[in-house]
Amino acid sequence: MRFRAGMISVRLAVCCLLLAASSCGGKVTDDAARASEVGAHDARFAGTWVLEDPNLDSIHAEAWSFSADGSVALVDQINSGNDLGAMEHGSTSCRFGDGWSSEGSTTLRLTVRCTDGRSRTATLAFPEDASKNTQIVTVQIVDVDGEDGWARPKWSDWQMHKCTDLAVCTRGWHR
Repeated sequence: MRFRAGMISVRLAVCCLLLAASSCGGKVTDDAARASEVGAHDARFAGTWVLEDPNLDSIHAEAWSFSADGSVALVDQINSGNDLGAMEHGSTSCRFGDGWSSEGSTTLRLTVRCTDGRSRTATLAFPEDASKNTQIVTVQIVDVDGEDGWARPKWSDWQMHKCTDLAVCTRGWHR
């Protein structure tokens, strides 16, 4: 009798759980869908991206490879001084690091390396129109590790554009 009562309790609990999930108007499904997007690698971001500062007198640029598996690597640079892509807050500065993921096709999350020795996650917002990726894109720094107030350094206005041919994008960098 004790075993049978335990089975009834388990069945009742499962039924209540299913009933609660089905009566919430799909919220569980929507939350699960959003959660599955975090950590994804949207095709929009995979490939080579060039960071440059158009406001400087000479070419200052870096080419970064965003692999479909989420890894990031610096593939070429000219006069960058390791400052392009920098984000600052107070006395801490961070720049592009080792990995990326996305949330949909407009939010890029980058693992960044910081001057205090910590790695953090920077959230960058891209314009909705992905067809303009190969043109200069000014991305918004949304936050770093959930903390607002991060910005480009005062001396830099780095921007990004997707590069479909590295040789063409870096023409003139090395003579």
